[in-house]
Amino acid sequence: MKQLTIKEDLKRTSSLNDIIILENVLKIKFPLNLKELIIQYEGCTVEENVFFSEKVSSFFPINQFLYLCESHIGGASIEAIYNGHFKDGITEFIPFAIDPGGWDYNISINQKSFGEIWLNPFDNGNQEYSFVASSLEEFINGLISEDEAMKKGY
Repeated sequence: MKQLTIKEDLKRTSSLNDIIILENVLKIKFPLNLKELIIQYEGCTVEENVFFSEKVSSFFPINQFLYLCESHIGGASIEAIYNGHFKDGITEFIPFAIDPGGWDYNISINQKSFGEIWLNPFDNGNQEYSFVASSLEEFINGLISEDEAMKKGY
């Protein structure tokens, strides 16, 4: 995956051990590329924060990569959002980022769509996830800055 330019670094974890602990708590296994992303960008905002999907002819902005765990300090986290999904019976998606409206980006751990990126538009009246990208690598490698997106007409 390409290196992203960090605008604001608010990381709370950088340890693979922290991720393994959360995997055990949630009783799920994170894909390796997601673990790498968390270690590098957890809690961060980045300059390259817009993804354009040619497959669905839509752009997808990122506000922030999620924190790994819930904290008294606050901030959206993988743990809190996954637990919310779990209560709704959704167990095959792991959130990793949010858009400016709070919708969460997720990597699929479903055998049929493993590794694909999906957006959860939870408050638009439609509870169905929307396809974004075929892989985390495609998503991250396709991120561009807002300025570049405007030049391209997104």
